[in-house]
Amino acid sequence: MTEEQVSAAKRQIKGDYILQYRDITNQATLLGYNQITAGNYRHTSRLLAAIDKVSAADVQRVAKKYLNPNNRTVGFLQPTQRTKQATSPRDVEYHTVGDENADNAEKCQQSY
Repeated sequence: MTEEQVSAAKRQIKGDYILQYRDITNQATLLGYNQITAGNYRHTSRLLAAIDKVSAADVQRVAKKYLNPNNRTVGFLQPTQRTKQATSPRDVEYHTVGDENADNAEKCQQSY
C-alpha cells in the first residue's frame, strides 16, 4: 500500500463521515452520541485527527498482524435442496472450513 493510496482512503473516510452530519439534526445526534460514548462531545475532532495520522506503514503493520492466512476461516453456503430455492437461512447448510479441513472445502465447492 502506498502513501497515495492511504491518502486517498483517508480523504474518502473523512469525507463520508463529515457528509453524514451536514444537517443540524444529525450534528446534534453526533454530539450527544460522542458525549455518551466517549465522554467528550468533541470526540469527532479527535477521530478525524487520528485518521490524519495513519500512514502506509501503519496499514501494513496492522494488515500483517490481523490478515494472517493461518488465522483465516473460509465458509461455503450450500443449499440443502437443489429443487427448492432457499427462502430462509434454515434452507441453507453452513460449512465452516479451516486450513485443517482443506479437503472438505474442496468437496463443498465441487458439490455445489
